[in-house]
Amino acid sequence: MSSVSGLTIRSATLESGESRHVVVDSAGELHVASLWLSTLGDRRASNTAKSYGAKVAHYLNWAAGLFDWRAAVLADIQLWRRALFADGTRNVDTVAKYITAVRDFYEWAGAHGLVTSNILEVLTERRYFPAGSS
Repeated sequence: MSSVSGLTIRSATLESGESRHVVVDSAGELHVASLWLSTLGDRRASNTAKSYGAKVAHYLNWAAGLFDWRAAVLADIQLWRRALFADGTRNVDTVAKYITAVRDFYEWAGAHGLVTSNILEVLTERRYFPAGSS
């Protein structure tokens, strides 16, 4: 799995013929988020998995130049949240959907020992985000 930036979401066809969404880097290499997406695809509708995957790819691309996503802290997520609002095209509900997708990704990553910070704990405490933001 690669950690190269330039992540996008694509559809891939498995040997069984089943279609799944994957997160790939600019070289076409799978990112570890693809494993999360495969489990998400088992729990959510395909369009929901695709939407969550795109939001997490957006977050991972943004984070790539600033910090290692595995070591994210609350301040990183808050900065990203402000960045989502900065261009004026996203409302509170839309930003909340981004946060929800990233929280789901971190829950999976934490359960698989990929997270080195306490980000999972703080993302599940609503007091860190204003009402309506997550």
